[in-house]
Amino acid sequence: MTDYQPPVPQMRFTIEHLAEFKDVAALPAYASVVDADTAAAVLEEAARFASEVLAPINQLGDRKGVQVDSVRALPGETGVIDIAGFLQALHAIGYSGPVTPEPFKKELGGMFYRGDYETKKQKGFDMSMKGIFYIGYDPGSQQVLVNGVDSSGGAAFGTGKITGDTVTYISEGYMMGAKTKMREVMGKKSDKEGFHKFDIDTGKGFIPFGEDTCKK
Repeated sequence: MTDYQPPVPQMRFTIEHLAEFKDVAALPAYASVVDADTAAAVLEEAARFASEVLAPINQLGDRKGVQVDSVRALPGETGVIDIAGFLQALHAIGYSGPVTPEPFKKELGGMFYRGDYETKKQKGFDMSMKGIFYIGYDPGSQQVLVNGVDSSGGAAFGTGKITGDTVTYISEGYMMGAKTKMREVMGKKSDKEGFHKFDIDTGKGFIPFGEDTCKK
């Protein structure tokens, strides 16, 4: 518990007198959905939530210092944000939608997220391989941008769309010396499990090439 107490009386004065709440509530668009008692109840509950839930998770940032805005980092990396407290606060208000961090791990000025992967030698894939990929987003075309290279000499660039919790993108490039088209789908099966499907087309249509599952 913190000592922070929202200035509810001052907020109510601003709403009721400076913002002329009665006049606004009397408008046809609001007359049947809002009144002074409802507004007061919402304000009181918001103040309680700010004092009891939000204020405590800000203390970590006060102790850790600040995160420079132009130096982006993944959530939890700097310790400034109390990730557990933040997610608990979302749960407390009944939020069940996606949580998407805006800042990326700093790569190329923070415009792309970088991922590293490794494929072990296994049945049906007689070699081990390491690779690097970058995923970004172009707001102009509203597309995901994906660029990758691997230790077999492969390279590809692709674009795709985000639909709900899934992103599908098609890339063109080279895989072990052959010109190849690739279709990849990434998404989540549940809150604790994600998937990655990978199909290839060497000229005769897409065929399944592999699927990964990520669990936490």
